Amino acid sequence: MYGQSITPPDQLYKNPSIFSNTNDVFTLRNRIPLALILEPAGHFDKSTHTKFKTTLGRTIEDVAPGTGLNISNSFGGHVAITAGNSFLREDSQQDFLSTPLKLDKIFDVYLETLTTFNVKDNTNKNRMAFVLELDDWNISNNCNMNNMARSLTIPNECTSGTAGTTVTHKSKKLNYLTSLTPDTITQISGSLKGLDGNTIFPLTHDGTESRVIIELVLVPRN
Repeated sequence: MYGQSITPPDQLYKNPSIFSNTNDVFTLRNRIPLALILEPAGHFDKSTHTKFKTTLGRTIEDVAPGTGLNISNSFGGHVAITAGNSFLREDSQQDFLSTPLKLDKIFDVYLETLTTFNVKDNTNKNRMAFVLELDDWNISNNCNMNNMARSLTIPNECTSGTAGTTVTHKSKKLNYLTSLTPDTITQISGSLKGLDGNTIFPLTHDGTESRVIIELVLVPRN
């Protein structure tokens, strides 16, 4: 089952930047990319907009008609969308089946990139970094902050001049997250927030004007 504590791979100690430096052909050919594309309106909880949840393969992009639309949030309830706005939502119709992630061996999980559109800038000390947590994934991290032991901090590279634009946050060098044992994963949940625990989104209008992409890479053990 995933979330089980496993000794970090040898590659982590030898070569933290496994994607650009490794010569292991097996690793390169058999790694599994996993992208989570999330928006506040459809995937984050409505109260704090820090917790997210998504079912693999069920998110679709839509456009609200001229009269607007109330969409179902992945946490339940509905969110009103401004007419004409495009947005992401999870389609729960029976003919929309999820595409589960099937793991047949131990995989080591790395964060490759975090890309955001229209998030709060880093001009406040509580917004200098993001805090990423993944539920049920055993992220073992040491930190002097007592509420960040199972999370990863990612520098926020959105400056005042880039607010409201697309920014890829690449300052994180040692990107190993955790290891997963054989399992079938259909849903991924967690949280993404600032150092003070507040949302990273400005939440203008209906929350469709922000988006975040979390790109993970799963690397099989040799």
